[in-house]
Amino acid sequence: MKKRLLSILLCLVMMVGLLSGAASAEGTTPITSLKFTLSGYTLGAKALELKLTKDPGDVGVDIRSVKVLKRGNSLEIVDPNEIFVPEMTYSVVIELKARDGFDITTLTKENVKATGADIEKTELFQIAGHPENERYVTFYFKPFDYLPVKDVAVTVAPPVLGAEIKAEALSFTATGAVLRETTPTSWAIIRPEGSYNAGSTFVAGEVYEYRVFITPQELYKIYPDNTFTINGLAAELTVISDGEMGMLSYEFEPLEEAKAFTVQPVGGITPFRTEKEVSWKTNFTPLKVEAA
Repeated sequence: MKKRLLSILLCLVMMVGLLSGAASAEGTTPITSLKFTLSGYTLGAKALELKLTKDPGDVGVDIRSVKVLKRGNSLEIVDPNEIFVPEMTYSVVIELKARDGFDITTLTKENVKATGADIEKTELFQIAGHPENERYVTFYFKPFDYLPVKDVAVTVAPPVLGAEIKAEALSFTATGAVLRETTPTSWAIIRPEGSYNAGSTFVAGEVYEYRVFITPQELYKIYPDNTFTINGLAAELTVISDGEMGMLSYEFEPLEEAKAFTVQPVGGITPFRTEKEVSWKTNFTPLKVEAA
């Protein structure tokens, strides 16, 4: 008899619990999905330009706060005037509160979406001790890639036998790069055993190489698959310090000594009139000589 009474009592307790739960849920609308639109998340833009709005149909929640975070050596809040830079992991944390008559406890992260940015991961969580009608959504953005340095073109006076060696470039143009501040350009002599100082004048028999050192501007990086030119010809590119510096180089043809030779007209001296073709005892093609 006692066991039957105990069983009946337990059943009554369970029924009361179910009824109270139903009563508390009665009249509430479950929030099963949320959609946000992001704008302003672009490379080089300031953090304050990042804007977030919820879908007009999501009337059951209010956005209480939005914070932009970055993870370098540690997680920290991004200064509003700080710009978005490459290879940095950024995220936005949204504090949500359900309005009266709405239930946010049924919401899952799979049903929280965002457009306007490349999202790598979404998290939905509740902070311990906070009210049940509060939730936090975190969107993790895909890091930006560096922009490639391109369109680098350099012109320089080519080697001339006996001329003074001048390292300064005649012109330099580039997208996303500048000449290195210290010793941006130089000449070198290239021999099988290595490279040597070019000296002060161009001499015969040497291979001269022109070198240009460039550094990328902010948001840019030097990649090895780019084509740069010196005097309109493809230059060899050496990437230094993982793209933080680059060296362009081009080897000019060796200079040769001027060859001395003598010439002698065939058939003696012939007075020139208006025009005369003369053959010469040389290895050159016969010349056409015009009278002055």
